[in-house]
Amino acid sequence: MDRLRKYIDEIIQDLDCDANEREELSEEFYDHLLALKDEYMNKGKTKEEAEKLSIKEFGNSKIISTDLQKLISPYHKIIKNLFWFVFIAYSLICINKLFLSPRRLANIKFPEHYLPSYNLIPFKNTFEYATQFPDRIEVWLYPLFYKVLLFIPFGFLLPFLFRNMQKTKNTVLLAIIVSATIKTLQYITHLGEFDVNDMILNPIGALIGFYTFILLRKINIKSFNKKRTSYKKAY
Repeated sequence: MDRLRKYIDEIIQDLDCDANEREELSEEFYDHLLALKDEYMNKGKTKEEAEKLSIKEFGNSKIISTDLQKLISPYHKIIKNLFWFVFIAYSLICINKLFLSPRRLANIKFPEHYLPSYNLIPFKNTFEYATQFPDRIEVWLYPLFYKVLLFIPFGFLLPFLFRNMQKTKNTVLLAIIVSATIKTLQYITHLGEFDVNDMILNPIGALIGFYTFILLRKINIKSFNKKRTSYKKAY
């Protein structure tokens, strides 16, 4: 990697924007630096000297990166800390709901009243409940919505907090793994049944949260693009 590319990577590597936006910024900065480099080489400087002087004139990479981040999201640090707080609170609520609720703990205290069960046929229980209670939609439809809603925050918060989670396949895969782990632990500890429906509906909820994040990110990028013009003039 040449000196200019390495310098640009130092600027954009930690920016809170998607890969396409990062690539666009990289190319714009590279073109600007090449123009500066050509100017210095026309003045008789060597290639190495011209690159060093171009980078020096462009500015400190950390300062530029900080300025860019402020343009992208002026309150990025505050928002990220808030999201961490929400994510921890969400995780604790899920742990309490899925493992520590009085109803679930009663299964351990009175094991004779509970036999661990499992369902490996997608939506088998749903169809059975719908047949048995056709007039009571809440009995068979509510659990489906609940399993979707439970993972919407999961899909929304993770891509904001972890850059490698900003890909659809990573979010879906992790949602399936987490869902399978939860159901396996519930089954082993007698805190719930192992239901394959969760591993279908939980990732759907995660996808809804993920694409909500992507939508908000696109809105933020449009706002950033308007500010970027003034920034490019400054640098």
